[in-house]
Amino acid sequence: KYTYRRLRHVAAYATTYVTEELRSQVVEAEAATATASQRPRTTLRPINEATIEEIDEESEEELYDSDLDELAL
Repeated sequence: KYTYRRLRHVAAYATTYVTEELRSQVVEAEAATATASQRPRTTLRPINEATIEEIDEESEEELYDSDLDELAL
């Protein structure tokens, strides 16, 4: 049979354990956030017509290659 004193001790231990676990998770989250904020940002650059034409040509080649793959089956 649990006494009031024993239950208070168990409750205090559980509270301490949960608090330490939460602290640990907060530290991990802060470390992950710090790491992510140090990563270089992607620089946006304007797309000109030559780039668009190059992308279109690559897309056409990919379609052609995939068509050949289907015919080979």
